Amino acid sequence: MKRTHNCGQLRKSDVGNKVTLCGWVDRRRDLGGVIFVDLRDKYGKTQVVFDPTRSADVHKIADTLRNEFVIQATGQVQSRPDGKRQAFHRSHRCENR
Repeated sequence: MKRTHNCGQLRKSDVGNKVTLCGWVDRRRDLGGVIFVDLRDKYGKTQVVFDPTRSADVHKIADTLRNEFVIQATGQVQSRPDGKRQAFHRSHRCENR
């Protein structure tokens, strides 16, 4: 499957849509079980969230990801909560779960 969007393309109007992104793992953070991956391509970055309550199998795979791994992620675009948005990244107003 090919990507449906690039990492710099997602906007508030995409919230609720199912998308597929491809890119490099730029940064990975594990904050109490939920894994956050900043996925980047040549167009920008998008945060991908791996929640074990949504899919334990996918979360196990995400636990093995490291910087510069190339991945493809499919999920639903969700708006980041107020106070968690980063004004300096337009695409960080959305995240793929």
